[in-house]
Amino acid sequence: MRRSVIGEEERSALDGVWREANRPFEENDFCGPGVGPTFIIERPQSRVFLSAVHAVKHYRAPGHLKDGDANTGGLVLGVTKFSGVGSAVVLRTTMDRDANSSDEHPIKDALGPLLGPGKILMDVHGMGNQHGIDVVIGVGRLGRPDSPLVETVRGVFEAHDLRVGDGAALGLNAERPVTMTSWAQTLGAEAVQVELARSVRSFRADPNRRRAVGGALLEIARILDHTNPAREVVSG
Repeated sequence: MRRSVIGEEERSALDGVWREANRPFEENDFCGPGVGPTFIIERPQSRVFLSAVHAVKHYRAPGHLKDGDANTGGLVLGVTKFSGVGSAVVLRTTMDRDANSSDEHPIKDALGPLLGPGKILMDVHGMGNQHGIDVVIGVGRLGRPDSPLVETVRGVFEAHDLRVGDGAALGLNAERPVTMTSWAQTLGAEAVQVELARSVRSFRADPNRRRAVGGALLEIARILDHTNPAREVVSG
């Protein structure tokens, strides 16, 4: 059984950075800032990327504005700041279709050339509490539930005392070709989707559960990363 290596002091520090990093995503009724870049890619030379493409409200279909996955943007920016891995995050709502439902999104245009064999994408999303579990892992169209990547992700979450579910069993397996996970796999990268229950990512929820999620993602990022390049930013 894997044991957590992230201490309470670092969990607490990350939680504070997460909260501050998330504030811009909450502007304009959770559509993000009204002006500025629509997305950001940090550390583009990284081997490992965490993404949050539902950090703000987004259009799943024309005229259908869907709620974002609350607090996922700040979480990804916080974890990547602490770990040194790359991030790809949508910063504000635009008329572009949801990056997880369409190949035609600017963040995919920018991120695609950075992915390929030897690269890893962990796409972070939010779900409700209806499944009675904390985390659901989706392996995508080309992934395997017994792959080393999935086993690592599952093992770390469980080491942080989080309940982990199977994406295939719950219809959250990211198997559509246009999902970030399946799309990255077609480029030759390894990829996995991580769905976090509201009960472990809400700032109104038990802080110990929220810190467990942050600590787990930080530990996963560090395990998967074999490089720590200097910070660079691409935005659009």
